[in-house]
Amino acid sequence: TVHERLEGALSKLETAIDERVRNEGERAKTLSSEVSQLRAENARLKRTSDQIAARLETAIARLKHVLDG
Repeated sequence: TVHERLEGALSKLETAIDERVRNEGERAKTLSSEVSQLRAENARLKRTSDQIAARLETAIARLKHVLDG
């Protein structure tokens, strides 16, 4: 009957929506994990950059000292 077909269609739609929500939840978890990893890498790169900057400043100061005599 029409009522049964409508119920079947609604059931399929609900299943599809549930699956989509589940997939989006998994995607959100994956993206969250990637963001965390990128933040950790960014922090590591910033520390490395800060260390290199400090070493360069020291080297520049030494060169100035040598050149100024």
